[in-house]
Amino acid sequence: MEQKNQGKISIQQEEKQGDQLVYGPILGEREYLYFSEAKESLESLTWEDAEQICNRKLLPDPSILTKAWRRDESGDWQPHDERVLLLFDDK
Repeated sequence: MEQKNQGKISIQQEEKQGDQLVYGPILGEREYLYFSEAKESLESLTWEDAEQICNRKLLPDPSILTKAWRRDESGDWQPHDERVLLLFDDK
């Protein structure tokens, strides 16, 4: 019997809508067999890692939103933890 992945992370980039800063649609996701792997990946994620997950260069906006998700008993993804990753210009 095939086991379904139990964890994943998603990446969203900050966008400006009028005077508000919001996070846009999910740009990339990576699934993990175990939720603990997704949580660990979220905690050590870098900007470069996020670009690899999204398979593209992210805009040089100040931040991205990363979320860890856990699959529930019904097979649906439920958000579990989120973090904001900031881009610092080291020039």
